Amino acid sequence: MPVFGSKEFLKCLTGLAISYTVKCVLKNDNWLRFRSRWEKLKYSKFNPAKNHFESVLIQTITGCNLSCPFCPANKPGNSNYGGASPGTKMPMRIYKKIIDDLAVLDYSGIVRPCLMNEPLLDNRLTGLIRYADSKLPNARIQIESNGELITEKILRELFQAGFDEAIFNYYPTSRNLKKVFNEMDINIDTYFLQPLYVLWKPQKRKTRCIFVVSRGYDEDLSNRAGNVPRYKTPLKRPLRLMCDQPFRYTYIGYNGKVVLCCNDWGFEKTLGDVKKASLWDIWIGKVFQEVRRCLLRGERKGPCLRCDNTPRGPGKGIPGGLSSLALSLRNMSRK
Repeated sequence: MPVFGSKEFLKCLTGLAISYTVKCVLKNDNWLRFRSRWEKLKYSKFNPAKNHFESVLIQTITGCNLSCPFCPANKPGNSNYGGASPGTKMPMRIYKKIIDDLAVLDYSGIVRPCLMNEPLLDNRLTGLIRYADSKLPNARIQIESNGELITEKILRELFQAGFDEAIFNYYPTSRNLKKVFNEMDINIDTYFLQPLYVLWKPQKRKTRCIFVVSRGYDEDLSNRAGNVPRYKTPLKRPLRLMCDQPFRYTYIGYNGKVVLCCNDWGFEKTLGDVKKASLWDIWIGKVFQEVRRCLLRGERKGPCLRCDNTPRGPGKGIPGGLSSLALSLRNMSRK
C-alpha cells in the first residue's frame, strides 16, 4: 500500500491532480464523456490472459447489521443475494477452492473476504483470514467493516490471523468503534487523515495497518444499479459510457457464483461458477469477455442498464486504504 511520501503515494496524488484539473475545465457531461473515452483507450487492447484481476471480493456471509440509506442491504422489497436469506454462509469447501485457485496463480493482489455484507457477522472470519494468509503470502488481505461489532479481542485475533488492512467506516451515529478505540487509549479523531500503524508490532513479513474512514449518510455514491431508488433517482435512460469493473475486479457470491460487480445485488448476471471452473478460467472465459466488449462499445446490459457508475478517468487512481483517506477528506470538507 502507498506510504506517505513514497513514490507510489506521489503518483496517486498526481493522478488525482490531473483528474480534478480536467474536471474543473470541463462541464459535467463533457467530463463523463472524457473519462469514458480515456478508459476505452486504456482497455482497448485489454488481454485478460496477461492482466490479472486487481482485487477478489468474496461474500463469506450474506447480510448486514445496518441499513444505510445509500445501500441496498435490509431494504424492503429488494431480492438481494439471488433470494438467499441474510446470514447464509459460504461453504468452507468453496472458500478454500477460491483461495487455492489464487495460490496456483501466485496471486499478489487484494483479497477481501467481504462483499455486499458486514464481514464481522461471520464468526469464521479469523479462520478465513488465516487460511488465505497461509496460502497467499504475496497477497494483501483486506476487510472493510462498519465497526459496530468489533471488540479489542476480535481486533487482536484478526491481526494475529494475518490481515494487512482493516478499513472501518465511521458514521455519524457510530458509537462502538470510538468506544473500542478509547478503551485502547487511541484517539480515533486523530487518525482520519493517516493510517493507524500498527496497534501491535507485526510478527510477520507484512505491515499491518488500520484505517478509520469518516463517512456520512448524504454521500453522492452510485445508485447501486437502481437498487436504492429512494436514495437516488433512477436513470431515465442507460448511460452509454465505459465501466472498468470487469477489467479490474472479480466478485464471488456466497454460492460460488461470480457475479457481474458489487452493484449486482440480485445476482442477475453470473459470469461463472467456481464450483465448476477455476477462477482463472472464468476470468478469461467467453462470458467475462463479452461483458467487457459490450462496455468498450458503450453498451450496457442487464443490471448495467440501471447503473450510474462511471469510469475513473486519467490518473493512476488511489489504491487500497489511500482511497479511504481521500473519501475521509472529501466528507470532512463538506461539513
